[in-house]
Amino acid sequence: MTQLDAVIKYVHDYCRSEQIEKLPDICLPSLGEIIDYTPGETAREVGKYRVDIGVYDDPDSQYQGVYSVDLASSNLMLVGSSQTGKTNILQGIVRDLSTKYTPEEVNIYIIDFASMVLKNFDGLNHVGGVVCSNEDEKLKNLFKLINNEIDSRREKLLSVGVSSFTAYVEAGKTDLPFMVLMIDNLMALKELYFQDDDEDLIDLCRESLSVGISIVIANSQTSGISYKYLSNFATKIALFCNDSSEYSYLFEHCNVKVDNIPGRGVIQIENDQFECQTYLAFEGEKEFERVKAIKEYIAITNGRNAGMEAHRIPVIPATLTQSTVLEEYAANMNRKFNVVAGLDYSTVEPFTVNLSALGMLAVSGREGSGRHNWVKYLLTTVEKMYPQQSRVYVVDGVGKKLSSLKELDNVCAYSMVAADGVKYIKQIQDQLQKRYDALVDGDEEALENGELLLLVMDNVDAMNEIGNDFEAQEAYQNIVGRYKSMGVAIIVMVDNINIPYSACDMLRDVRNNEHILYFDDIANMKLLDVQLQFLRMFKKRIELGDGYYLKDNECCRLKTPVCEQ
Repeated sequence: MTQLDAVIKYVHDYCRSEQIEKLPDICLPSLGEIIDYTPGETAREVGKYRVDIGVYDDPDSQYQGVYSVDLASSNLMLVGSSQTGKTNILQGIVRDLSTKYTPEEVNIYIIDFASMVLKNFDGLNHVGGVVCSNEDEKLKNLFKLINNEIDSRREKLLSVGVSSFTAYVEAGKTDLPFMVLMIDNLMALKELYFQDDDEDLIDLCRESLSVGISIVIANSQTSGISYKYLSNFATKIALFCNDSSEYSYLFEHCNVKVDNIPGRGVIQIENDQFECQTYLAFEGEKEFERVKAIKEYIAITNGRNAGMEAHRIPVIPATLTQSTVLEEYAANMNRKFNVVAGLDYSTVEPFTVNLSALGMLAVSGREGSGRHNWVKYLLTTVEKMYPQQSRVYVVDGVGKKLSSLKELDNVCAYSMVAADGVKYIKQIQDQLQKRYDALVDGDEEALENGELLLLVMDNVDAMNEIGNDFEAQEAYQNIVGRYKSMGVAIIVMVDNINIPYSACDMLRDVRNNEHILYFDDIANMKLLDVQLQFLRMFKKRIELGDGYYLKDNECCRLKTPVCEQ
């Protein structure tokens, strides 16, 4: 033992025996390696949305304080190597916002192309949706939602005469929630969906903040992030980076270097850089413990905000049932004989067809793809939405795949005999002729009060019989021509094969009119030549029940409903 050790020991023992309290250190202690999240008690300011990130250390001033960021005034970028705490900061932001604000005040949208841990927040009422790397349709719908929101918010700001969301809120307006878009792993997003053209994403970062939409981006490095991106992010946090040049790239004249401690990073306040330890968003030594804490927090927070929910990202359901269509989209069928054919993937809105002016529609595709189900859905929906206002004639094939339709009240005739197709089409023409004569005689209600006449054919022999019968052929031409808009429609089910020029008129019209609902991958179409732009647009393989609706040089992909008859 040295003399110094002996003196220190003596002083220590003496002070303890005499109960002399130790004087405070002249220097603050170092930042802890783990600092649990504690909700801040700072007063809320109108137009500001502050989130507490962690505790920073200013050794020159011997001060340690909470580092917070006002997301309403700047976008936020996080950079750090793998396993340094980027996702934890994003979790902390979600927790802090959902603790301080209601879902009516703040909406959060998350793109998680990293650890997928943020998917756990999908059930939080403040979160409008979480998009993962395999959900390309949902991602498109998210950006569509945000772009539409930007346009609508601009109009609202102009209506009040202000130029920013902050000024809009300061004017006393509370109808627009503050929105936060989080992107975990920016480079993966760019590589998968934007590749070399990411101007749309840059424009979003540039224009969103003024209308109350803040962007929070996390990435492992700055490589690949151009200056165009960085210039739109006034606030940056650099966690531990394997390449020390990253700090200088983010902060000018940065001399602060941090140890490889999860959550330890560099922040900038008024052109000075400081070391910061970010909060541990949810307690737990292991990940499953923290996930459990997240779920418990969500349950408590949702209970506190019952009845309030962020606007969800519109998505196409895996299964669209007929009851869902009748309950949620009945308003789209308020016009007589309008029927929702399915949900349009591009707009996530119901796609309606007007059966009274449908003309002839061909339904084709591979076996078991859902085409017969769609016809059953269509006829049962017509009966439910417009009871006793339609007369349906069905000519079925030998497979009897439409046999269940004969039980419907609106099906007045059902047959498998090809010759009956001739009889039915003549009967339909006779009824249309009477309707036409009544209109000519001045009965303006003849068309309005007339029943929908619908002929459904799943029998090629019946189509040929019509083509071989002069009167039936003339009746068909009148139905699709002269009487086309008088409450009549023909639906023919045909196989996906090349139609020769020697085919009957009905089959040739399938090829020439190009009006078809096709249940198969668009590249497999043989009935007609598909435009190259559609082949490029719809490369992805479709799922069961999906179809392509082609008409007038337009093409859209639909999720068709499942018939519940």
